[in-house]
Amino acid sequence: MTAVSPPAPGSRPPIPDPVAAVLDDDAVVHPAEPGGTHFQPHLPRRFALDGIRGLAVLAVVLYHLDLSWMSGGFLGVSLFFTLSGFLITNLVLAEESKTGGLALGSFWSRRGRRLLPAMLVALALAVVFGYLAADADQLRRLPGDVWSSLGYVTNWRFILAGDAYGAGYQEPSPLAHFWSLAIEEQFYLVFPLVAALLVRRNASRRTWFGVFGAVLVASMVATILLYDRSDTARIYFGTDTRMAELVAGVLLAVAVRMELPDRLRRMPGWQAIAAVPLVAAVLLWVLVDLSDQWLYRGGLWLVALASCGLILAALGHGPVPTLLGVRPLVWLGLLSYGIYLYHWPIFRWLDESSTGLDGASLVAVRLGVTMAAAIASYVLVEKPIRTRRVDLPGPVVAVALPLSALVLGLATWQVAGDADSRAVGDASDLAILDPSRSGTSEVTAPPTTAPLPPVERILFMGDSLVHQAYPSFEAHFAEQGIETMAVGGAGQTLLEHQDEWLSELSDAVVSFDPDVVVLEACCGYGDLIDRRQWVTEDGRVLELDSPELWAEWRSVAAKATEIAGSAGAVPLWVLAPPANTNGFYGPIEGRIPVANELYRDLAACEATVGLVDWSVVSDDGEYTAYLPDADGNDVKVRVDDGLHFTPEGGDLLSRLTDQSMTTWWATTGGRLDEGERPVAADCG
Repeated sequence: MTAVSPPAPGSRPPIPDPVAAVLDDDAVVHPAEPGGTHFQPHLPRRFALDGIRGLAVLAVVLYHLDLSWMSGGFLGVSLFFTLSGFLITNLVLAEESKTGGLALGSFWSRRGRRLLPAMLVALALAVVFGYLAADADQLRRLPGDVWSSLGYVTNWRFILAGDAYGAGYQEPSPLAHFWSLAIEEQFYLVFPLVAALLVRRNASRRTWFGVFGAVLVASMVATILLYDRSDTARIYFGTDTRMAELVAGVLLAVAVRMELPDRLRRMPGWQAIAAVPLVAAVLLWVLVDLSDQWLYRGGLWLVALASCGLILAALGHGPVPTLLGVRPLVWLGLLSYGIYLYHWPIFRWLDESSTGLDGASLVAVRLGVTMAAAIASYVLVEKPIRTRRVDLPGPVVAVALPLSALVLGLATWQVAGDADSRAVGDASDLAILDPSRSGTSEVTAPPTTAPLPPVERILFMGDSLVHQAYPSFEAHFAEQGIETMAVGGAGQTLLEHQDEWLSELSDAVVSFDPDVVVLEACCGYGDLIDRRQWVTEDGRVLELDSPELWAEWRSVAAKATEIAGSAGAVPLWVLAPPANTNGFYGPIEGRIPVANELYRDLAACEATVGLVDWSVVSDDGEYTAYLPDADGNDVKVRVDDGLHFTPEGGDLLSRLTDQSMTTWWATTGGRLDEGERPVAADCG
């Protein structure tokens, strides 16, 4: 056990064991206080820095509890980044001071003992979650999520997949939080290589500062060049763009080593100044929102600056380090890695539907289970391995780690095989399927002398309403021997992605040769918080929700209708149901009826264009998440975002679509002749 230095005058006594634990890889190394000795490679743990860890993980956990007053708690990850850069640089500089070199193998071995054991436990927990509670989307993504987590490339997986941190209509992955661990591990891989080169060249501290200052500037430039208001995920998840926050910690550690911050500590009123970063951090966590565009234009650099100020304040004496060193925050700091690893899959698992709880009761259960898991992990897994109380021989580790990864991967593939069966609910007994409620009974097929050809292929085009429910569509129509295909994309809109959608639709009409094309585009422009106008291809600036912009929307919809029927397929437009999103997707509640009216106009304009009325999934025209079955029991058909559908709701949409398609197919007499095919004319 490493001895703890006497407390500074006026400070509280050191926290007794086990909080004053054996120094590990995250121990802090800093210059001796004025009047002390030279640099020492091993000094007692600074409890205030553990408190910063505790504060950061608390912010993240509260954010993931969806508490409205902690909308910026995700910035706790940024504080982790900067603190990690600071601590790791201190360790490297301390080793250089003591030995004159840097043992890379030892460095990475320590990081492995620190990170891998608990990470494997968290991955196993995610696989168990997948087996017991994941929905179809989560199961399909789980193998890729597990393998990318094992390889510490989760952030790039999210970038390439176009995933947003808020997860939108999909239930998020139980490993969504691994993106930040991936960035840190990538940093731990590259940073010591650069540091070893600098140590080998006996570089001065000014050279260190210059090299990593250049890396900081490069990260800033990457942020500026890669910023795209329609794809902020690239900035949020990018290793290159988030590296600035880690490197800020590196530069702070080098500056502390050069004793530059000592001048600040000697300034009059320093203790009052030291409180500013703490106040700034709390205000950011309370006031900032993930959708704030300034964050992705350099705002994260300001967050890193506040983090540096908070770390610097924690290294001194006074009210701020005393506050940060209070026992509960220090305990949270010691457990922070386990809390971060386990809280997210536990929160996904313990939701309202699985526990029957809500409000404060649900919060208490989630936090209690998370703390129990983190404490057990710390006591039974993390600390014994890190402190070598459980010291496995090298050959055993060399076999055990890849074998564990392989077992996890194979187990995940096995669990994911159940995705299709979970995608499809059973809405067969919902009262809404009574034809008198669906509206399809109003249309009757004319008598025909020739037998009606069967529908063999259905093409869907749409946004997330179609793509989230597509597994239900695919399964429902496959039972009838009908092939399906979908174009468009989740998170996209007819207007903003018109070039991609129309191109994909045109290609699919040629290659897939559908008999029926179901077109859907419910309710938005894809506009962002800071944009209130739309610029057309010919340079016209149109206000959102203006009649002129809706006319532009109708024009694109007419083009899609023409393409859909260009080879004889029967086109149908979907009328979207009411929504209740509380602004999460923008003001779409008022846009849905406007878009629906446009599609009714298109159907009236083109006699061969039909409608699929999903709008009947409501309570007398009002949004409802539940519909009664034949026995009067409520069945949940909408997910909690107020827009998309549960598996049972997806099955309901499949049946409604089938009813409308069958009726309209009979009305048109099958595929359209040349003269019946729609044209993109501005009629009606």
